[in-house]
Amino acid sequence: MTYMKRLLTLSLALCLCVLPLSLALAQSGGQVGVFDEQLLAPGARVEVPIEIRGAVDLYAIDIELSFDPAMLSAEDADPSMDGVQPALGTFLDAGLLLFNNIDLETGIVRFVMSQVNPSEPKSGDGILLVLYLVGKTAGESFLTVNSVTLSDRMGNELPSSGVGAMITVAEDAPVVTSTSVPVQEPTGVIVVPTLAATNTPLPTAVPTATPVPTATSVSAAVPTEVPAEVVAEEIAGGEPTNVVTFPVVGSGGEQEEEGSVMAGIWWILLLVGLAGAGVAVYLRLRGKPGDAGLTDAQATTPGTDDGGDEALENETDQTAPPLG
Repeated sequence: MTYMKRLLTLSLALCLCVLPLSLALAQSGGQVGVFDEQLLAPGARVEVPIEIRGAVDLYAIDIELSFDPAMLSAEDADPSMDGVQPALGTFLDAGLLLFNNIDLETGIVRFVMSQVNPSEPKSGDGILLVLYLVGKTAGESFLTVNSVTLSDRMGNELPSSGVGAMITVAEDAPVVTSTSVPVQEPTGVIVVPTLAATNTPLPTAVPTATPVPTATSVSAAVPTEVPAEVVAEEIAGGEPTNVVTFPVVGSGGEQEEEGSVMAGIWWILLLVGLAGAGVAVYLRLRGKPGDAGLTDAQATTPGTDDGGDEALENETDQTAPPLG
């Protein structure tokens, strides 16, 4: 009985020790990053694998790393594309690629990719991508995992954590003779265009002077010809059917405009005046029908009126001989 109690007590103690460790491993999930330190000389190149350990049903990854751009630079793994890209590892199948670039000015590495059907989720350990780093000046740069997000086939986020390592650039560093890390050809990826910010400078807006509205004069159309019907109706005293209006006379340039308009229609006014004079003469002659049969001498001799005609008839009667 005492033996059974001791065995039960030992089993409970072992469970209490293993359970927290299991929970910690389950919460940490897959570890992603750089697990080995690197040493290289200035001008030398080293292949730095970005690995994952303890993956479970991994289907997509979004990771961002950073290094000191004053100490390190990077070579392009795919010269056929714009920018500088890391190489694609062999753990995940090539699929939809949203980001795969290295900013040499800031030292930021961004990689976002998802597998596509019929690829199966991946579990275990493997290499996600490879950085080809080049030493610039002597010093140390910590390769940091700024952020990492893992997801399964249904888009559910998986627990993960980042792991960083020190990259040392030294003058006395030995020549790197390690075997090249296997990578995939980039021809299998499907590049998805994104709205990611680029280093292309935006056009600078050049300020322009705001146009100030200026006063404009409304020009009125002045006819150069007046229809004959309008002139005839004005002479006869009727109301013209077409009324010609002129702009209101102002000061300065408007007076000069009026003078030019009047100079253009002087002959019209002359014709109207002559026509009016002719009509006045016609009406005056028409008002004296008895004078139409007189000669010019009679018209100008005084006393040649109706009274003179009666005196001439009386004188004729007195000189006529009496009838027998």
